[in-house]
Amino acid sequence: MKIHESRRLFYSLFVLGILFLLAGCQKSGLQEPDFPLKEADIITALAQTNLPGTISDDKTILSEEYTSYVLDSADQRLPVAIIFSSNYEGKRFLSLTFISPPTSKDCVFLWEDWKQQLALAALLYGGFTDEDEIYRGFFEQEVSDGELEVNENNFDHLIAEQYEWDAEFSAGYCRVYYKLVNSSIETDPFGSENFNVVEQTPHMTISIYESVERYNERLQKQLERDQLSGT
Repeated sequence: MKIHESRRLFYSLFVLGILFLLAGCQKSGLQEPDFPLKEADIITALAQTNLPGTISDDKTILSEEYTSYVLDSADQRLPVAIIFSSNYEGKRFLSLTFISPPTSKDCVFLWEDWKQQLALAALLYGGFTDEDEIYRGFFEQEVSDGELEVNENNFDHLIAEQYEWDAEFSAGYCRVYYKLVNSSIETDPFGSENFNVVEQTPHMTISIYESVERYNERLQKQLERDQLSGT
């Protein structure tokens, strides 16, 4: 009887051990690519997210501390995306700026429309539970919570709307900035200040830092540089 109970206990512990190992594998999440990013990392992530765009060789910038890639499209005058990554003093940083094709006036922002772009950011930075973790984190936020004031004299009404949100994840601290640009405007031929917006172009920038503290450090350094340059 004791032998039977011992075997049953051993079997139970063995099963629990397997379950813990499986749980550990599931929590490992996305692999972190080496920073700064290489071309192969971007090509692989683009294939996984089914996003369009090809890397422009003549616009690529490579160095030991950072890389910058431009994604072009045959169907779009402007770049599809600009991908910047850096590894300075052992600290990783990623910034992706996406430019969507022009749309008709009164374009409405929806998180669902940017799910692939947010997935690309998660894949390129790595460390997230899965490629949709960033999307889920921001989808829970109300769009209106990130609304920023638009200056009426801003480049002759160039920007129609702008928003900014942030969220913390175990993999890093993420900020998302969105602006809707009046990319095609018809002015009054009789010289009045009235104008008609024909097309609007959505832009989104996704930035990922190792932590909120790292973001504040970069912000402070940028302010110091601006002060030195007199801007």
